[in-house]
Formats: sequence, structure tokens, C-alpha cells
Amino acid sequence: MKGINLEKYFDNNNQGIGRNKKNRVQILNAILFGQMVNVRSTRELAKSCRNDIRFLYLTSGMNPPSHTSVNDVINELNLSLESLMIEINQEIIAREDIETDRLYVDGTKIEADANKYTFIWTKQVLKARDKLYLKISKAIPLWNEIFCKNGYREIKMNTTYKSEYLEKAKNRMS
Repeated sequence: MKGINLEKYFDNNNQGIGRNKKNRVQILNAILFGQMVNVRSTRELAKSCRNDIRFLYLTSGMNPPSHTSVNDVINELNLSLESLMIEINQEIIAREDIETDRLYVDGTKIEADANKYTFIWTKQVLKARDKLYLKISKAIPLWNEIFCKNGYREIKMNTTYKSEYLEKAKNRMS
């Protein structure tokens, strides 16, 4: 967020009236960080600014804001938080030379917590693989009859089969 001028998003009409306001930019940084870590309630944000070290760093040099101060900053913004996030994303895209014409989707599946289904699925896969090996072993004598009639070498019967080995046998049949 360094280098992005967030002061322009606030209305500066009533400067000098009443007490000095808390630094609205620091509070806005805390609000944006709260959005990122799923702290959205103004009371939760105020509590986090008192207790959480990350929020304390963002609001350094000032007393922690109250929930009404957080609410005032949100209401004082000239535009919504969603449009502010869009502008911040555009600034990051421009600053980091990020290509936006391509979309990459990562299909990695990472299981956060091991649960009871993890081991059942592993057992099912191993059981299905063993059944498949048995079916292949039963089919090999039939394949060998066909191969002998057409003048090809016989296939050896194994306990396990690699996909390359079966691919070669399939190619001989066609």
C-alpha cells in the first residue's frame, strides 16, 4: 500500500472543525487488511486494532480507533470499498506489469485437515487397481490366442501392469 495516495478518497471539507481526527489513512489500511483476513465488523476491527499485532503495526503511532471511528472512516469515503479495491488492484497491475489478458487456473487440491475419508479413498483406489490387474490377467490368454493366430509374440502375464506395456499390446491388436 506504500505509494498509493489514500488521502484522495476522503472529503477534506471540514478540516479544522472540532477535535483533531485520528489518521484516517491508517484506519483505512486497517479496514482493508481486515477485509483481507475476514474481519469485517467495526467492533471486531476496533478490537483487532487493540490486540492483534498486525493491526497494531498498521495503526502505529496512534491510539487504537473505536468502532465509531472505524464506522466514520467507512462512511466518509467518497466511494465504496469495492471500487477502492478495484482501484488498488489496477494500481498493482500497472506497477508490477501483470498481464491480465490470460487467466491461469491452478487445479491443485490440497486437503487442509486429514479426515476419515482420506484413508477410505486410498483403500478404494488400491482395491480397484488390484481388481483391474485381475481382469487384465484373465484377458491376456484370450489376447495371446489372437496374437498367435496373427503371428505376433505372446504377452507375458504379470501381477502388475504398466500403462505403457498395455498400450503396446493395444497397438498390436489394432
